[in-house]
Amino acid sequence: MYQTENTRIKSLDGLRGLAILLVLFLHLFNHGFLYPFFTFGWIGVELFFVLSGFLITGILIDTKPKKGFIQSFLVRRALRTLPLYYLVLILFGIIAPFFGPTRWFAQYQFFFWTHTSNFLFLDKGFFNPLGHFWSLALEEQFYLIWPFIVLVGNKKQIIGVAISLIVLGIGLRFAYSDPMLFYGMPLAHLDGISMGAIIAIVIRLETKIVCKHINAVFLLLIIPFLVFMISGASEKKAPFTLTIISFFFGIMLLSALHAGVVEKILSTKVLLFFGKYSYGMYVFNSLFFYFSNWAGADRLSENQRLIVYLGDFILTIIASYISYHLFESKFLRLKQKHYSQPVLK
Repeated sequence: MYQTENTRIKSLDGLRGLAILLVLFLHLFNHGFLYPFFTFGWIGVELFFVLSGFLITGILIDTKPKKGFIQSFLVRRALRTLPLYYLVLILFGIIAPFFGPTRWFAQYQFFFWTHTSNFLFLDKGFFNPLGHFWSLALEEQFYLIWPFIVLVGNKKQIIGVAISLIVLGIGLRFAYSDPMLFYGMPLAHLDGISMGAIIAIVIRLETKIVCKHINAVFLLLIIPFLVFMISGASEKKAPFTLTIISFFFGIMLLSALHAGVVEKILSTKVLLFFGKYSYGMYVFNSLFFYFSNWAGADRLSENQRLIVYLGDFILTIIASYISYHLFESKFLRLKQKHYSQPVLK
C-alpha cells in the first residue's frame, strides 16, 4: 500500500479530519451548555503528531537510498507548511500595531519568524492569537533534526532513538511540574511524533504480525481510553498521559490502514473534507476566535458566544478553502518537481 502525491490513503486524510475537528470543537464550542463536552479536544494535536511522525519517517525511510533525499524532503515540507504560515505572519504584522492586545508582536516576532515560539511560551506564556503556533514550531524543529537521525541509523536504531525520546519525555514530565513544559520544551512532548515514527518502521518490518488483529485491538481499547480521559487521570502534565494518548492513536492509525469499520468511518466525505483543509483550519481558527472576542464576543453570555463562535467556525472553513485553492495549491504543485514518493508499503 502506497501514498504518493497522486494516490492518497483516504483513511489517513480522515484521521487529519478527526484531529482538526477535535481542535476546532475545543477552541470554538467548549462553552456554554456544551461545556465540558469538548474539553479533551486538545488531544487532536497529539493525533496530528502521531500522523506526522508516521508519514515523515515513512517518507525518509523509503527515499533514503536516493541521492539528496534530505534536501528533497526539506524542500517539500517547506512548500507545504511555510507559505501560508509566513503569509499569516506578514498580514498579522501589518495589523498588530493597531490593536492593543496584539502590540506585543513587534517585540517578540523573532520567535515566530524562526519557528521558536514554543520557547517563548515556555518563558513568557502564550501570546494570543498565535498561541497555537507552538505545535507548528515543534514540528518544524523535528523536521530539521529527524532526517539526519534516519540518515545515520538503521531501522532498529531509529526505533531505539524514538523509544528513548518517549522515555526522556516521561522523565522530564516527572521531574518538572511547570505546565508550560507541555507546550514549550520539545523533548518533553515528542511522544506522539516518536510513536508515529516507530509505527512507520515496524509496519515495514513485520506488517502481518503487527496488523493481523489490529481492528479488534483498537475497538477493545476505545472504552478503556474513554474512561481514562473522563476519569481525570489524563491531566495534561501527568507524566504518562501523552504516552497513553499517543499509543491509542497509534493503534487507531494502524487500524485505519486496514479494511474494516474504522477505515470506512475515516473515509467518509465529511472527514475527508476537513482533512484536506486541516492545515489552514488549524492556522486560522484561533485568529478568528480571539479577534471576535476582542470585538465584543467575550462580553456576551456563554451561550450567546456560541453563536459568534459558530460564525468563526464557518469563517475558518471558508478561509481555509480559499487559501488552499488560491494560494497553497500553487506551492503544492511545485512539490511535483521533487519526485513523488511512497510512504507506506
